[in-house]
Parts: sequence; C-alpha cells; structure tokens
Amino acid sequence: MSTEKLDIVDAPATLKTKIDLFVATHREIKRAERELQKLKDEILAFAKEERAFRVTSGKEDRSFRIEGGKDTVTFVVTDSGAGIEPQDLLVIESEFGSGVRQLLELDLNSLRFNTEVLRPNFQQVARAFETLPQQILGDLFRQVSFTVAKGATSKIPKLTNDVQQVKAILERIRTTVKLQAG
Repeated sequence: MSTEKLDIVDAPATLKTKIDLFVATHREIKRAERELQKLKDEILAFAKEERAFRVTSGKEDRSFRIEGGKDTVTFVVTDSGAGIEPQDLLVIESEFGSGVRQLLELDLNSLRFNTEVLRPNFQQVARAFETLPQQILGDLFRQVSFTVAKGATSKIPKLTNDVQQVKAILERIRTTVKLQAG
C-alpha cells in the first residue's frame, strides 16, 4: 500500500455500525487464527512424535486419529514429499548416512529441459534425440530432484530405531502430513 495519506470518507449512518462490526470481526478472526495455529503446532508435534514411534515399532505408516476430550483430529500421512534437490540429499546423507537414499527415488516429473540449450538446438532434438552430440545431451537437462519412494517409511527401522532420528528423517525427506479436525 502506498505511503501517501488517504482521504477519509464519512460513511452513512446505516453503514457505520457495519464497518465497526466488520473491523471487530476481522480482528477476532486474526486472533482466532493465531490461537488455532498455536494449537495445531502443539498437536502436530505430538502427532509427529507418535508417527516416529509407530514407524520405529514397525507399524504400518498410515493416518491415525487422536482423541481429545470430546472430539478427535486426524493425522493424515501420505507417502510423498516435495522435491528434494540433489544438494539437499547430500546434506541429508551426511546427517543420517547413505542408507537414507533407499527412501527416495528420482522424481521424473521434475525433469525439465534447459531452455538455453534446447532453443538453439530444437531442430536437432526434434529430429533425433539420441543423435545429439554428447556435450549437448549432457547439458540439456537441469538437475532432477528426488521424491519419497513408495513404502519408504517401512524401510526406516532398518536405518535406525531412535524415535528422534526417525522423526528427523521424516521431516528431512519431507513426507507429507496434515492435520484435520474430526
């Protein structure tokens, strides 16, 4: 928003109360969102710890419900993760050992052409991809990222039985989790 001073327009009397209610409600929503985020963070911390314990114990890594006093929340687990770049994988391997690589697979959906190389060589690529000179072929693709392999979490107990390390591995390989009410 600009730093220039805005004109103030006097609203009709019938709208003044609605403006005040709108602003008060907006403030209450923001306060409630902050409180909701704090609660969610606490529940997720518990759920991630429980998940790591379950994985370490050899249980199937799947969604589970957490009981409250009257209601429940669902901790949703999916065997997928955001793209892990090759340089990130090196860091993860330095933290947890090379065995962590078995939890990942190449994410071929992340494969992208290097357009700076492709554009001037497009006709060659279109005619016969395999006939490209090795230098062009080697420079054509950008790095491919990694994603969580199917069934990866079932392999984690072979790497470690330490719950905190399992929790850290799950976070580092970016397995997808979320919390749902009810």
